[in-house]
Amino acid sequence: IRVPLRLPRPVAARHQDDPGQTVRSLVLELGPDRLRPKAVLLRQPRAPEIAGAKTVLAEDFGYANTSSMVVVRCADGVSAERVAFAGSKPGKRETRAFLETHVSGAEVEVLERVQLSGRAFLARIAEHADRIDTLRSEIDRGYARLGRLKGELNRLTGADPRAPVPEAPEAVTGPEAARYRSMHGRFFRLLGGLGRLKARRRALYRRIDGLKRSWFGHVANVRAALAEKYGAVVAAEALSVLAVEKTDPGYKGENRSAQPIGLSSGESKGSNALGPAPRAGKTFNKLINNGAKGKYARRADDTLEWRGIATLKLPSFYSSSTDRRTGTVDKGQRSGSRFRARDGTEWDADLHAAELLARWLFLRPKPAAPAAASTM
Repeated sequence: IRVPLRLPRPVAARHQDDPGQTVRSLVLELGPDRLRPKAVLLRQPRAPEIAGAKTVLAEDFGYANTSSMVVVRCADGVSAERVAFAGSKPGKRETRAFLETHVSGAEVEVLERVQLSGRAFLARIAEHADRIDTLRSEIDRGYARLGRLKGELNRLTGADPRAPVPEAPEAVTGPEAARYRSMHGRFFRLLGGLGRLKARRRALYRRIDGLKRSWFGHVANVRAALAEKYGAVVAAEALSVLAVEKTDPGYKGENRSAQPIGLSSGESKGSNALGPAPRAGKTFNKLINNGAKGKYARRADDTLEWRGIATLKLPSFYSSSTDRRTGTVDKGQRSGSRFRARDGTEWDADLHAAELLARWLFLRPKPAAPAAASTM
């Protein structure tokens, strides 16, 4: 079959002057009477330089509030030294020392605040998680019954207790023959029922994954649109909670770096296939905590890269516990959903953290304290 690979003239004219694009793949579209080749383009828009930027959008990622975003502007612009410091990935000690010696005030203008509540999203996940918990309990009880039936069937046939039960019933003579046939049929009916329950559970996991992709994709698009509206660069937290695929050599089991919601830190996350049903809320915590931040970060970063929006990762240490007006770092200032400074001023805690991150690149050295007057 000869496949023409010629670009129509209008298409060639539209793309010939863009050296930053490449053909990612070739698609052959097969129709009832013709074949059409299509090229999938990979475009790499150039992001503007961060140094010198005067407008910054920053975001605080959370759960009850999935995204709290603040856009700020400063006439001085971002210095190359500050970009280099952020790029050096300062640790907790360096970040604390920096925040305690730098402040921000009226020289930075807040242009817009946006907060996207994730409560409806979390409620929907919780509904599916409850169904998964119910199915898991039924599956565990079913496997316990299956184990007892298997042991009895193998005892009646004289097989090893751990040997698989054959699909065709074996010949058992004597008074136990009818009982064996009845148990054999019950074993495979139960096995089939367990397969259907597991299929329903897998469907719920797929539905939850779809909800995550949809919601995180929406949040990523809102952030990108807000950055484009103001021509802002994006300052994002350097999130470390990333999901590791099971095929990855570094996979060591369930991600345990995130603190579960509504569970004590000492609660076991192990599971016993034939043990009791898990506690309510455990599946929900696992679904939300296991790599949710990493999945969102990858989705959001891909959106920014496609749109040509510059982004810079900032350390998130102490963003929720720092008063940017005085350089006071104190975890006691954050209480639940509120941030209360030592002078009694209050903010929404998530928006406060986002504003600190937005001002991070514009923080100026704290003025030196006046020297005490000497007396003779």
